[in-house]
Amino acid sequence: MGKKKLTQKRLKELLRYDPETGEFYRLVTCGGRVEGSITGGRHHSGYWHIRIDRKKYNRSRLAFLYMKGYTPEYEIDHINRVKDDDRWVNLRHVTHRCNMQNKEININNTSGVMGIYWHKNRRKWQVKYSDKYFGLYRDFSRAYYANKTIRAKFRTCFA
Repeated sequence: MGKKKLTQKRLKELLRYDPETGEFYRLVTCGGRVEGSITGGRHHSGYWHIRIDRKKYNRSRLAFLYMKGYTPEYEIDHINRVKDDDRWVNLRHVTHRCNMQNKEININNTSGVMGIYWHKNRRKWQVKYSDKYFGLYRDFSRAYYANKTIRAKFRTCFA
């Protein structure tokens, strides 16, 4: 038989979330950890995890459960890309596709703009978005405009 699903009520019995700092504080002393102390630890991935009732949870997902009353169906995006910044204003519930749009530019990127690449053989700027090809451009400004237009059309998860 599986373990019971963590509820907002159970979470709030054990922890207090500070949306301004992104920290969780213990409301009860448990396992040598005293009431009022910050709880959790940084995982090697850079994200924080908190153990509740012998199960490990991602801190950002617990923030959603605490604030909204549900565990997100998809992913939690850290808007500023800082993995351990779990302040409420920095978190949003998005699909994997949207989460991947908010990532660092690849170190191999030659333009400095996500979606625009220098095509060496053809000596033109290539525009690609979400594994779709949108043409080659001699002029970078035209490639930039095309990229911006395409991103506006396909991007539904950003404000």
